Amino acid sequence: MTDTAAAAEAFLATLSDEERDAVLYDYDDQTKTTSWSNFPVTFVERVGLNLSDLDEEQKAAALEVLKTLLNDEAYETVSGIMGGDEYLHENSSSTESSLGQYYIALFGDPSDTTAWELQFGGHHLGINASLDGTAGTITFAPTHLGVQPAVYTDASGEEVQPFDAIYTDAFAFFDSLTEDQQATLTSGDVTMCAPGDTCDFAAGSGLTGADLTDEQKELLLDLVANWSGMADEETAAAARAEISSCPWSICSPAMTRSRSPSCLAYLSVRFRTGATRAGAVRHM
Repeated sequence: MTDTAAAAEAFLATLSDEERDAVLYDYDDQTKTTSWSNFPVTFVERVGLNLSDLDEEQKAAALEVLKTLLNDEAYETVSGIMGGDEYLHENSSSTESSLGQYYIALFGDPSDTTAWELQFGGHHLGINASLDGTAGTITFAPTHLGVQPAVYTDASGEEVQPFDAIYTDAFAFFDSLTEDQQATLTSGDVTMCAPGDTCDFAAGSGLTGADLTDEQKELLLDLVANWSGMADEETAAAARAEISSCPWSICSPAMTRSRSPSCLAYLSVRFRTGATRAGAVRHM
């Protein structure tokens, strides 16, 4: 948390007064509840500074804030998501002008003794990280991770699959279920909610924690950790303990939703017609 606050201060130091005013908001500014989205930035306007408007020094400083916040695996996932957008921008026929555009905003003064929030995102990425120095906690809520394409080749010729860990954990959990459990899992209803809306998430149906073996519970927690455990090891362990101590349910008609009083996670997958599993996912 101290390193992230220091990186944020270093980033602010690279900005002009005008740029600083554009990126820094009061901690309780209501804008932070309405300015994140999984839609392109041309559909839902973001706040803060667009990385494409920054010079190389400023952009590197902005990404350093993200790098100090996230653990290595999470940062690799985020970098892969951003790389996928760049790949689409350069190799597809899409006319979507928002591809590759990412915004950063800070709510509250960066500090390791008080609360502040980092907002970073674009089309397939929406990170809202609340850092509370008083409580010593980092919370990623709401946070959206998406990817398109699911697999691509980067400029160095390496194959990149940003959601490799998520795929692995998702199918490890699903494959651990009995046929009856799988049938129950896919029988629930899912409530959708748009950014900025006031949402009431019903408990829903599907599997509950009581329906799972200890091994299955751990596999589900492994999956949820791809969102709740994006920061350092200590923060991730605390989040896992809090989630595992509460009752939760899982249902999945078109996606996987894991819900407890302290956590709500959706995993939505869109396949090509007739395709199966991770290798054929085109949008997630």
